[in-house]
Amino acid sequence: MKRRCAFASCLVVSLLSCASSLTIARLLPPDGESNPLGDGAMCVEDFVDARPSSRTVGEARTGLFNAKVPIRLEAEPSLEVSSALRAALARKGWLSSTCEGAKRVLGGTVRQFWVAERIGFTAEYSTATVAFEGVIRDASRKIVWVGEAEASYQSPSSSETTKVDEEALRTALVQATEKFVSLPGVANAIAREE
Repeated sequence: MKRRCAFASCLVVSLLSCASSLTIARLLPPDGESNPLGDGAMCVEDFVDARPSSRTVGEARTGLFNAKVPIRLEAEPSLEVSSALRAALARKGWLSSTCEGAKRVLGGTVRQFWVAERIGFTAEYSTATVAFEGVIRDASRKIVWVGEAEASYQSPSSSETTKVDEEALRTALVQATEKFVSLPGVANAIAREE
C-alpha cells in the first residue's frame, strides 16, 4: 500500500510540474560587453523578425506525458542575429563603431529561428535552425548586395534538454552568421567603390 501511495504522489508531482513555457536567456552577450568594436567599414542595424511569433523560438517537451510547451527568448531573435553579426564582423575587422559615416550598412530579415526537441528511446535531442537574409546598403541607402545564410545544428543526446536547446540555438546562430560574413559578396560589397 505504501508503494502505491508513493507512486501516486510521484505521479501527481510529475503531472503538476509541467511548465507552461520555457525561457532562454540571451544567447550571446549584448553589444559592447565582450565584442570589441573596431573602426571597420560596416555597421549593423537591427534586423526585422519576419516569423509569425517574435518571442517563441521552439517547442519543448516537459512532464511525465511530454506535453509541448513553447520556448521563448528573453531578447528578440532579431536582436540576437544583429548581435551575432556584429561580433562576426568585429572578428574580421569590418565592423564600424557607428552607423554614422559608415561605408556600408547591414540590415535584414530573420526568416527562421527555431529549436525543436525529439524524443528517442533513451534520450532527447534538440535540432535548431537559424536563417536570415542580409541586405548591405551604401551610405546613400542604395542596395549594394543581398545574401542569405542558414545553419542547422543537432545536439548530442541528453537528458537535460533545456540547456541543450539553448546550446543548439547558439551554435546554429553562430554558424549562420559566420557563414554569412564568409560569403564572397560581403567582402566584395565592402571593397566595392562608390
